[in-house]
Amino acid sequence: MNVVRVGTLALVALLTSVPVRAATIEFVSAGLFTRAWDGVGSLAEGTRSGTFPLDAGDVRSDGNAFNETHYVFDGSGFLITVDHVRAGGGHSQSHATGGGLNGIVFDVTADTPYALSGNYSLQGTNRLVLEVKLLDITTGVATLFHNKQESTNVAGESFVVGEAGGTAGAATNFVIGTPTGTLLADHRYRLEYNFLVQAYTTTAGTNSASGNLHLQIGVVPLPGGFVLMLSALLLGLPSATRTARS
Repeated sequence: MNVVRVGTLALVALLTSVPVRAATIEFVSAGLFTRAWDGVGSLAEGTRSGTFPLDAGDVRSDGNAFNETHYVFDGSGFLITVDHVRAGGGHSQSHATGGGLNGIVFDVTADTPYALSGNYSLQGTNRLVLEVKLLDITTGVATLFHNKQESTNVAGESFVVGEAGGTAGAATNFVIGTPTGTLLADHRYRLEYNFLVQAYTTTAGTNSASGNLHLQIGVVPLPGGFVLMLSALLLGLPSATRTARS
């Protein structure tokens, strides 16, 4: 491979990998609820008042029901990771949510791109719910994105944020808006989420579910098609120049 081609490939890599951070996140508040319940007696539950930056987790356990939820909030956005075990009968469950007037509330200081991504997958057969909302609450409530996916008794169910997905038999699936877009300067936003694995019947047993939600702010990868087009154009320049000179 000649020097010109190596240099061109390096330029493509540089242009498509440098993040663009156009705004500062101004954190306002958060109410981060977690619960574990084995279906009998009292619940193990609580709400964390989020701070910024934040790199911490909450662990709840009740009998063999278990909930570990970890939060990373920093200048690039908000990441929530969940590891859930539902054990017991009744309505035993493992649940993590920031919903309603809790959620994660923040402002941005300049117009900036965002991207929502994530997933939630079940090992076993039970009720599985993944719901994500991104709202502009500057004046009233405007929905930028709302995705709910729920399955009531599908083995090995798996949900991906932004898809009206899940396997056949899923109870609820809809998407409003898109998971990427632009946050506007001096606007206030609320991110709401709901991860739930719950017994679908009174049958005892154990199931697990894991996943994550990531709201990335100020860094959005370039589309693959654009990268390919840019590569083709740049890689074609040296030969085009040589042809013109000959």
